[in-house]
Amino acid sequence: MAIMKNFELKNWTGRAAVSALTFSMTAFAANSGLTAVGSALSNVCSQLMQILPPLSMLLVILAAIFYASGKLVPNPEFSGRASGLAAGAIAAAVICLVIVMILPGILSTIYGTPSGGVSFAC
Repeated sequence: MAIMKNFELKNWTGRAAVSALTFSMTAFAANSGLTAVGSALSNVCSQLMQILPPLSMLLVILAAIFYASGKLVPNPEFSGRASGLAAGAIAAAVICLVIVMILPGILSTIYGTPSGGVSFAC
């Protein structure tokens, strides 16, 4: 509970929801219908496929730096916090890789029906 208070997760989710709503409005303003949704999701998916693998590698490197810095400082409280940050960074890297592996399959299952006229490629 203290983590949520420190990161103010409530404000972040509100900003993310407004950003997603704005993105969806611009996608529908450019074209109308289900083809616009398919092309917008295809663009988002391709951008995520370019961003998430380097991000996961960066998170693994940061986790190593956090863990090593925690072991270098003799303060046990700092060491515990650094180990927690390292574990969080590793978990985020794994989540990024899972998203990269699962997202194209899910989106192609939802929007890849040829009978609807929507072609989805990630």
